[in-house]
Amino acid sequence: MAQASIKIGASMSEYQAAMKAAVASMKQLSSEYSLAAANAKLYGTKSDALKAKISELTQKMDVQKTKVEDCKSHYETLTTRLDNNKKKSEELKAKVAELSKAYEESKEATGENSEETKKLKTELDKAEKQLATTEAQTTKYEAAVKKQGAAVTQAEADLANMEVQLRDVNAELARQKFDEYAEKAGKVGQAVQTAGQHMMKVTTAIGGVAAASVTVAANFEQ
Repeated sequence: MAQASIKIGASMSEYQAAMKAAVASMKQLSSEYSLAAANAKLYGTKSDALKAKISELTQKMDVQKTKVEDCKSHYETLTTRLDNNKKKSEELKAKVAELSKAYEESKEATGENSEETKKLKTELDKAEKQLATTEAQTTKYEAAVKKQGAAVTQAEADLANMEVQLRDVNAELARQKFDEYAEKAGKVGQAVQTAGQHMMKVTTAIGGVAAASVTVAANFEQ
């Protein structure tokens, strides 16, 4: 199993850097394959070109497996942050409710302008702002988790497609090797057949000469 290049809890910048590195690796492997395929076409065989493709796909799959693990790690990071944010939001809601009750009671008991009431009002305003900020962050995290879930699915789908391509190319290479073997065997068989026909002609000619010699000898004896 591929190891993720980032750990759960890594920052967004670390995740983005890992994704950029994966893209760069894929481009490099594509360039290397293009060169190998061109060389195979000029100086090698179709089997050589297929082997180059297999090498490219195998290496790309390694990169993609790491990408999948990185996507999953970041998904876990975002999910954890979302859960923590929701927990914080619930705590702030309880705090706001508590401060709101204390504020109303103080206002009724000591008046709106008393020091205790003003202090409670300041704390209540601060808690309400914190709650609003936390709930806004929760909304952002929910969207981010959904988006990252889609990224994980896409990364896994890309990996599956590469596995299918590799399977198909391996099968094509096996057929190509058989075809090349059959072609060579056919040429060898044809060569043997041609040689055999040539030998038959030579044998026939030698037989004819021998027969003629016997005839001449018989005539000479008579």
